[in-house]
Amino acid sequence: LYQVQDNIRFYNFVSENKTILARSNVNELLEDSLSQIDLALKFMKYYMETENFDGLLDYPTAKHYYSMSTDKSIFELLVDLHATMRSTCVGFDLFLSGDNISANQFVKKLLEFPSFTVVDDKIEIPKRNSTPAFCTMIVFDTSDLESATDVLTQAWKNLTVPWTIRNLLVQESIHEKFIELLKIKMKPFNEKFLLEESLKSTISLANKTGLRILQNPNDKNEIKPTVIYGTNVDFLLKSENGKLILPPVVVLNVFRTVKEAIALANKENGGSASVWTQDISLAYEVINNLHTNLKTIWINSHALFNPSVLYSFRQNDYTFGSHYAIYEKKVKTFYLKNSSTPTWEQNKMAIENLGSVPIRVAKQMLSFVKYEDNVHYEVNSFPLDLENYDGKDNFSIVDNFWEKYATIDDFDKENLLETIYNQHKTVIIPFGITFAN
Repeated sequence: LYQVQDNIRFYNFVSENKTILARSNVNELLEDSLSQIDLALKFMKYYMETENFDGLLDYPTAKHYYSMSTDKSIFELLVDLHATMRSTCVGFDLFLSGDNISANQFVKKLLEFPSFTVVDDKIEIPKRNSTPAFCTMIVFDTSDLESATDVLTQAWKNLTVPWTIRNLLVQESIHEKFIELLKIKMKPFNEKFLLEESLKSTISLANKTGLRILQNPNDKNEIKPTVIYGTNVDFLLKSENGKLILPPVVVLNVFRTVKEAIALANKENGGSASVWTQDISLAYEVINNLHTNLKTIWINSHALFNPSVLYSFRQNDYTFGSHYAIYEKKVKTFYLKNSSTPTWEQNKMAIENLGSVPIRVAKQMLSFVKYEDNVHYEVNSFPLDLENYDGKDNFSIVDNFWEKYATIDDFDKENLLETIYNQHKTVIIPFGITFAN
């Protein structure tokens, strides 16, 4: 149970316990855990400094639920949890799901935050259709191969983050040159590789199925960065037993045309993409044709972050960044089995009952362009198609939301409506590096 306490801030708790939290995360190297926590703190600081979001108004009897999967990265856990805290002034019930929760030392440390009261109350939470998240790297023959391969060599760091590169698509005319350049750049692991068994079993499976194993020939270690290449290699991007962490390899497919590249990226949609080309018109052709569920797209770059911009990494999951992440936590929730669990038809009706978006807000559509530190950030928004709403979205909208959960002014109400009714795609382009202009 989380109760709001004005004198204790979660941001300070995480800052003061950063090293302890990082050491408690046994799924990552200490360096990688610290980098995730530092990035999370940047987002949390932005949430605290953005206008006056010390908790959107609630009725005293409001009851908020937040379901947190402990299988996600520590960046996601920290930022999701903080955004949830910022969205309410009365608190919420936190439900944990995932493998080996009781043994998760990182979660145990998080729950030492004084505003939490731990209650051993087990409840069945409806199964979510969670899928592994990963970044698809698309390399065209118009790209800077040196820069692209430099970025790809970082794919074996921070293995649990949802934007880690796992899917690689390279244009046929350059793929052998790209492979040879990449192989000599894949450096040996400096420390013990924590997913060693998963890597070994994946390589063994790839050998049995006749796939090509790409490694640095100068690396004499048994465990080393690995790319797996061949037809029908996509099965390695599938989840094992519903787990959110994929095997620590990069899978490589070759494409001939732009249309084929887009089709392959949309087929194995991990939630984000890194597109490499020095042709800006080609870049926007790809951006505009990637699936709407592929919501974060870096051009000639990867993992550039700005907390004032919206990011999404998993299909039908929470937003990170901008004040809309706070509004989203306010209105999107999960129905629990001991409450009235709606069908998706009822959920569609609940969305409709929230009310219509004012014309002024609809025209705004949350689209904007921002320039900061020589980086171009572009958020393109489009309306949720309620007529084709099929219930695959993991979120439920609380029926009679305005009466049950909130008493807020018109400005906040419009922002909440915009959060629900708009979908978005974020494009990040570093200028001065990417294109000649």
